[in-house]
Order: sequence, then structure tokens, then C-alpha cells
Amino acid sequence: MGASSASATLPCEGTSGTNSALSKAHLLERITIEPGKCGGRPCIRGQRLRVKDVLELLSAGASYEEILADYAFLKREELQAVVVFQSGSGLLSPHEIPHYSPV
Repeated sequence: MGASSASATLPCEGTSGTNSALSKAHLLERITIEPGKCGGRPCIRGQRLRVKDVLELLSAGASYEEILADYAFLKREELQAVVVFQSGSGLLSPHEIPHYSPV
């Protein structure tokens, strides 16, 4: 992954300007792979909700608002992280995704 892709930004929905942009790397920190959780598949950090499950909801036409209402523990940035992860823009290999370690 080149240095330019790590510094790319994604605007926060509903805001404008560079101060409101989140880096793709920052968003991707919200996606983790833990060997003992969900068969080692990419999940929302700290949860047992797979990236694939969220993508299926989005592809079935669910809006961010509907998903956030149904999964109260989710944040909008985590949905954005799923989209960035899926898009391949700044996509990390499984070996580069940080493992979540609860404190």
C-alpha cells in the first residue's frame, strides 16, 4: 500500500471541509479479524457482526439510518469503514488488519 493511499480521506456524511474528513486508514481500524471470532472473517471491531453481513444489508437496500436503528451499537463511521473495506480503496490484506485486544 503506497503512502498516498494511506493519506486519502473520505468526507464524513452530512459535513464538508477537510477538517471533517476521516482517513481511510482511520476508518479501516474499525475492521478487525480475530481468529476465534466469526470464523476469522472481517468484523466490526469488538463486535460479532461480520463485514459481509453489513454489506448484504446495504446491497438489499437498507439505508444507513435503518441499519443504525437495528444495530444500536454501530456508529456511522463503522458503516463507512465497511464500504471502504469492500471498495478495495486502501484495502488491507488480512495480515495487515489490526487484531482487536479488549482492555
